[in-house]
Amino acid sequence: MTTQKSNEWKGLLFAILAVILAAGAVQGLAVLLRTQIPPEAGEKHPPLPKLVFKTSPELVGHGQKLYSQFCSHCHGDDAKGGKRGAPSLVKLDITDQQIEYIVLSGIKNKMPGFRKKLQDQDVVDIVAYLDSLK
Repeated sequence: MTTQKSNEWKGLLFAILAVILAAGAVQGLAVLLRTQIPPEAGEKHPPLPKLVFKTSPELVGHGQKLYSQFCSHCHGDDAKGGKRGAPSLVKLDITDQQIEYIVLSGIKNKMPGFRKKLQDQDVVDIVAYLDSLK
């Protein structure tokens, strides 16, 4: 009978140890994932294909205000390039969809994306402003 109780205790201890190890592994994995995955990893999405790019004085004016708020500190007040080495945005030779993608997703190690800060219409307005500089 002593051997049977001993085996029961060993089984119970093994089960408790397995639960403790599993809980620790889950916690450790969560910590590892938080430190290994950059916060912006969840922001990688394709550009918004349904945006309709159009222009009007109102859109250009609002786009200029948004540009001043989000872009001018790097690209300069006149969009001709900034002190931080950001390129000129005057006479861009890329499509509106490419501008949209860059504004939303950024450029790795060079420019942050603004997907979380700008609404779709804001992007359209910024593109209208940049188009007005061509």
